[in-house]
Amino acid sequence: MHNEQRKLCWALKDELYSCLNMNNEEYTKCRVELSKLQKNCPESWVTRFVDKRKFDKSREGEPTTIIEDSEVTRKKLTGYSDK
Repeated sequence: MHNEQRKLCWALKDELYSCLNMNNEEYTKCRVELSKLQKNCPESWVTRFVDKRKFDKSREGEPTTIIEDSEVTRKKLTGYSDK
């Protein structure tokens, strides 16, 4: 991955987090931002960003029921299936 692609991934992560902040952590309202992140960044990065967000919010005392497991979220938003 080139330096410019890394910068883009971090910027897209920031866009997703901003959307989640504005939408009470509802990933379904941030599909556009998540989709851009998934198109431009390695899957491992996307999973890491979502997992980190979940962890950080749980440490802040935010309701964790709003934030779904990253694997479930990815499957819901992308239609991805391991089968």
